[in-house]
Amino acid sequence: MKTQKIKVKNIPTDTMISRTVRVKPVAAIWFFIIFGTALIVFRPILLVSGIMVVVASLFALLFMPDRCLCAFTPDYMILYDEEERDACYLVYWQEILNWRYIRKSGTDRLEIILEDGTCLSQDMYSRYSIARFMDTYAPGKEVRVSRNAK
Repeated sequence: MKTQKIKVKNIPTDTMISRTVRVKPVAAIWFFIIFGTALIVFRPILLVSGIMVVVASLFALLFMPDRCLCAFTPDYMILYDEEERDACYLVYWQEILNWRYIRKSGTDRLEIILEDGTCLSQDMYSRYSIARFMDTYAPGKEVRVSRNAK
């Protein structure tokens, strides 16, 4: 098995990362900052609403915690460890037996079963950001789960 747990500082630097998934939805936050600013400028009657949107968005952008959940490369997936923040798993695509995305209220989970029976799981917050790349690099390995699964 090539899949292994390593320190984040030892991630190979010669591979190209296709996509990184983080906790904080930065693109959505910037959208709301722009939207709130547009409300302030173009609809003065909605000044208070625009200011509230901008302030809440800036608070989320500047003060809410953020961390990397996973990253995708053509050869492997980098799954950052939740307990040991300085460690991660290099999960090679050919060693994935199956994967599933479990939706729950609050935090969803991505579970990956490897060929040797090891189960790796990670909290996630958006199925769309994960499923597209998992389907690209590990096609046909998704196990669909009903919304109320435990």
